[in-house]
Amino acid sequence: MKRLITVTMVACLIAGIAMTGCGVKKVATPQAAIEQAQILETPAKKASYLVGQANAFYKAKDFQGAINIARYVLGNLDKDSAVAKQIIKESQSAIIAKAKSPAQAAKK
Repeated sequence: MKRLITVTMVACLIAGIAMTGCGVKKVATPQAAIEQAQILETPAKKASYLVGQANAFYKAKDFQGAINIARYVLGNLDKDSAVAKQIIKESQSAIIAKAKSPAQAAKK
């Protein structure tokens, strides 16, 4: 039984990485991604899909959208998702860097 759970978790992780690496098509809004995830059967599949969407929003430089989706994953599907936590961290850093660049340009 323990082996089955481990194999299932590894399969979900691989599927999540594959979805993320294969250029998931970004939906229009974070809310649309969350609504789309509702039709999936299991929380693991929902989390995997949403992590892929959060990455797609991040790559599209919609950092707040990526944060919103990742927070939904952490709050409702997988409170321990390391990938969702990393997306939040990187998105927040990108927002801060983006805010600093006009201020640095004004100093020059």
